[in-house]
Amino acid sequence: MDEFLLFSLLYFFTIHWLVTTNIYNTIVKWFEFWAVFVSKIIEEIFTFFKYDWLNQFKICIDIVVYDTPGYNYRFTIIYHFLSIMYNQRFIFSTQIREFTPIIKTISLLFLSTNWSEREAWDMFGVLFIGHNDLRRILTDYGFAAFPLRKDFPLTGYVEVYYNTIERSVVYTPVTLSQAFRKYIFENPWIKEIIKKLNLEVPKGNYITPEFVERIIKIHLYSV
Repeated sequence: MDEFLLFSLLYFFTIHWLVTTNIYNTIVKWFEFWAVFVSKIIEEIFTFFKYDWLNQFKICIDIVVYDTPGYNYRFTIIYHFLSIMYNQRFIFSTQIREFTPIIKTISLLFLSTNWSEREAWDMFGVLFIGHNDLRRILTDYGFAAFPLRKDFPLTGYVEVYYNTIERSVVYTPVTLSQAFRKYIFENPWIKEIIKKLNLEVPKGNYITPEFVERIIKIHLYSV
């Protein structure tokens, strides 16, 4: 019993020292605690705050990731925790590098983070070491790149449609044929300008982007 108590005290003070020396910024905002920590000791920090009697943050509500291109530490990961015992929330944040977006998983410590970490991997490409099922969860199988990164094009790289000849879903490179797109003539602003400029309305009340561009140019030059 004495050896167990000694080991417990030694473990507690070791974790306490790790936590206090690696959390380098704490603030209280809207009755919530915010802390910025070093990502290398993520398991030790979250273990302490989960099992410490004065904290009891046993539920991880969500994991949020946002991208800031151009910075050395490009990705910021935010963990939202809840303590039911004390009705208190704690928000932890850390940053990881662009070329090595790697961090330890906490899915074994908090089971609720299983899907959250898979979503962060799927959308941002953050690799969680130790995750037992790190697969894409929102995008399709074989999807290339990570959609929520700021350098990912808004149009994507491929488009999907059902091919009636092959009777299957087909992936093809994105083709934006704007000239063949038609828009219904229902905009009252465009109607008023066309009436003012005495322009002829296209047949079937359909207008193309080129026609809209022509209207805007004529309107700007006539002002």
